[in-house]
Amino acid sequence: MDGNRIKNLCLLAAFWIGFFLGILFINLWGDTYFRETSVLGRDTLIRVSETEFDARSFFFYLLKMREQALLLFWLLGYTIVGTAVVLMGLCWLGFASGVLLTMAVLKLRLTGILMFFFLIFPQICFYVPAIRMLADAIWERGRGRIRNRRTFQEWASEKEYIFLLFLSAACVMAGSALESYMNPPLIRWAVKYFL
Repeated sequence: MDGNRIKNLCLLAAFWIGFFLGILFINLWGDTYFRETSVLGRDTLIRVSETEFDARSFFFYLLKMREQALLLFWLLGYTIVGTAVVLMGLCWLGFASGVLLTMAVLKLRLTGILMFFFLIFPQICFYVPAIRMLADAIWERGRGRIRNRRTFQEWASEKEYIFLLFLSAACVMAGSALESYMNPPLIRWAVKYFL
């Protein structure tokens, strides 16, 4: 099996393991958490859809939070633990997705699946490529270290790594813009017609 296929399998496996662990968590041990939280409940979604907020402020808040996480992962990519941190990060994203999707289904039945997708769309179209580019870049740097190659120290490799940071940051900026400007009206529409 070639290195690219192993990388793809490892990155996908990290996400899907986390996803199924999130589903198991809610179904097996999350009973108290499920009862006490109002996340993705009908009343909460209606209240959120009726709330007016400043999209510009929301955009800058999201951008700050997302870009800080991106920069942290990028910097950790320079260290020996970069690959492990990326795998744990993907596992955490999968876990959070599994928890939210399961809660949506338990609280809203089949409508919950639809609402889950309305909550993550259209920003997911930019967040996934950003995460993928960054994970690929960090994986390749880690693989270079494991094999004792020095290619990651060369300027050409460094330029590519920096370029991928800026490309990922641009995707995160576009995703944050969609999440703050387009997603709230979409959620309002979904709540109005599906709840």
